[in-house]
Amino acid sequence: IDYAGEFHLDIVPCVEVNGRHFICNNKTNEFEETDGTGYRDWFNAKPQVTNGNLKRVTRLLKYMRDHKGNFTAPSILLTTLIGTSVYDGEDDAKFKNVPDTLHTVVNRINDFLQKNPSMPEIRNPVLPNETFTRHWDQNKYRNFREKFSVYTKRINEAYAETDRQKSVQKWQNLFGDGFGRSGSSQTVNRGTTPGGSQQGGRTTTGSAATGITLPPRSVTPRKPYAR
Repeated sequence: IDYAGEFHLDIVPCVEVNGRHFICNNKTNEFEETDGTGYRDWFNAKPQVTNGNLKRVTRLLKYMRDHKGNFTAPSILLTTLIGTSVYDGEDDAKFKNVPDTLHTVVNRINDFLQKNPSMPEIRNPVLPNETFTRHWDQNKYRNFREKFSVYTKRINEAYAETDRQKSVQKWQNLFGDGFGRSGSSQTVNRGTTPGGSQQGGRTTTGSAATGITLPPRSVTPRKPYAR
């Protein structure tokens, strides 16, 4: 179903057999098992550790992918990389706010990518026999790996920048000129961190990321398992 604007929704018939769910692969003309609900529950458990910031970071990274347009990564695959970057049992020390969470997630993903010059298998965490990289190839993976390394470096530079105007410029290089302008609907706010304080309704921290905003547009489906 194509909606006005950029959003579309794929509808796939699903068959339930003995509590398991199957959809038809139109290329092989065979049924394959799926577990969208299980995947949703797996991912939704992660934001509890990250104070809800992981979903915001997921939207940011998908926005960056769509805004840059120079690498491909299916949403389900990118969401899985993001979700697996939050480790089971860890506390929220590295996820206090959106910039901290973004910084943590991209560096952990980049570390994984740089350790794997050849395309690794990225499997469904709730259905291990499903491989999300089946729609990728080595060339697409190599390009994604190279571009992600570049953008990780830029995110680190923007995150570490203490001059507000320079920080805004660096974030805009990643997310577009509308990022950080007043009147936008979504805000990336670093919040109070050690060494930061609240002054006059705004936050002062070691980074100028405070108050940076996103343009008012929806760029990804809401459900983490939607493509």
